[in-house]
Amino acid sequence: MFGDLIAVASGMGFAGLTLTLRMHKNASTFESLFLGNALTALIGLPFLFAGPAPGSADWLRLGVLGVFQLGLPYVIYGIAIRYVTALEGSLIPMLEPVLNPIWVALFIGELPSGFAVAGGLVVVAAVIWHSLPALSAKRRPSTGRTA
Repeated sequence: MFGDLIAVASGMGFAGLTLTLRMHKNASTFESLFLGNALTALIGLPFLFAGPAPGSADWLRLGVLGVFQLGLPYVIYGIAIRYVTALEGSLIPMLEPVLNPIWVALFIGELPSGFAVAGGLVVVAAVIWHSLPALSAKRRPSTGRTA
């Protein structure tokens, strides 16, 4: 139950981030993203001392993950959120966890469970369903008239 509560809090936190960044789309998003990640690092700091001390190779791996798995995607997200709706800004990133089991299946051979596949299909269907009106509007030729 505790893990479920943490997962709900994480989702609510991401929703709050998306809405906050979207509300301030004409301002710099760097400060908000930096503050959020600095706070996360501060909260995670006690766990650094819970186990054996990281070696130099561990620090290198952490640095690479910090830059390429978290830092760069957050910078891109902060830029992209200016150009999409808050709903799109929360739905499109949900494709990443959906694709993770696919990558694992392709590269390691571990197949996802039926529930994982069903959940992934729900997320993909929601993204597609939401994207269809925008796609059809782009394909419709303009009449040159204003309403």
